[in-house]
Amino acid sequence: MLKFTSLKNKALSPWGIFFLVFVVYLLFFCYFFYFDNTHYTAGFPIRDGSDARSYATLAKNLIYHHAFSLDDSSSFTPNTFRTPGYPLFVAAIFFIFKSFIAVSFFQIIITAFTTVL
Repeated sequence: MLKFTSLKNKALSPWGIFFLVFVVYLLFFCYFFYFDNTHYTAGFPIRDGSDARSYATLAKNLIYHHAFSLDDSSSFTPNTFRTPGYPLFVAAIFFIFKSFIAVSFFQIIITAFTTVL
């Protein structure tokens, strides 16, 4: 015989809370990523007034020209304004997947994991 129990006195485990928050956050950001009216420039999601274009340029220059520079020409003057951490992250994901959209998805997943911290 089947026995149905009430969930009234059942508490979520810490892993259950983590999973619930993770999924809600992931769905929230995927929704905005998909329905956002972002312009894609050179395959990178660019918002007006954002610094995404500079990070995309730094990542491409790291991969193709081995230079940490914002220049598009062959002079490749080193950039000292940006720290290399995030451009290295962008370059690594772009090098593996050949798409800047993959960078956005990895950021969404990493950010979703930080919701429980």
